[in-house]
Amino acid sequence: MTCSVAHCLDVVGEWWSLLIVRDAFLGVTRFDDFQARLGISRNILTQRLNHLVENDVLKRVAYSDHPPRSEYRLTAKGRDLWHVVTAMRQWGDQWAAPGGPPVQTRHTACGHVVTAVPACSHCGEPLDARAVTAVPGPGAAEGAFDRTRLVLQSLFRALIVLPQAAVITTLDEQVKILQGRWRRILAGTRTLRSTCPSPAWDRSSVPGCPANSAGTRTATPAAKPARTTP
Repeated sequence: MTCSVAHCLDVVGEWWSLLIVRDAFLGVTRFDDFQARLGISRNILTQRLNHLVENDVLKRVAYSDHPPRSEYRLTAKGRDLWHVVTAMRQWGDQWAAPGGPPVQTRHTACGHVVTAVPACSHCGEPLDARAVTAVPGPGAAEGAFDRTRLVLQSLFRALIVLPQAAVITTLDEQVKILQGRWRRILAGTRTLRSTCPSPAWDRSSVPGCPANSAGTRTATPAAKPARTTP
């Protein structure tokens, strides 16, 4: 599956894994401290720590030779999960913490308790789900957007944006490319038709289109043929 969310869940999607990362951000580094805070069995904690080390989220750092002991510290890859943990914490503070936030974040530079707000990397405007539009990325695979709103966007891009490396020398080559891409556009529209319910249409608001009380078009009686005199 070519999905960055799915790949992230492969690494930290298991219940205990993300809680271990949460505690690592709180400064917990040693096995016994993780085990005491989480109340997790030692064998499961060992499995989860090994998994995070294998995926370069944590690294082992020796702090004792006799007996051999190591602590677990976040890597650069692990520190990048701060945004994930913070987003989940703030969601929980708003929707699942009736007594108020259990922990708050203070900005080291200014000293104020803050709420992390995603912002546009170009203009600096705050971002939320209604302020952005998903578009196919360079790593998108064919069929990755089936049954989504992006299917027509990706097909339109495939139709309009010709590969820069391609050198089209004849009209026949252009026609072949466009014919193939139009077939993909039509296939995409058929997919949307089969999966998306048609919106209700108030025909009474369209001039010349009579409708009954249920909103369906009423049949117009056929005109009677003119009688002829023998």
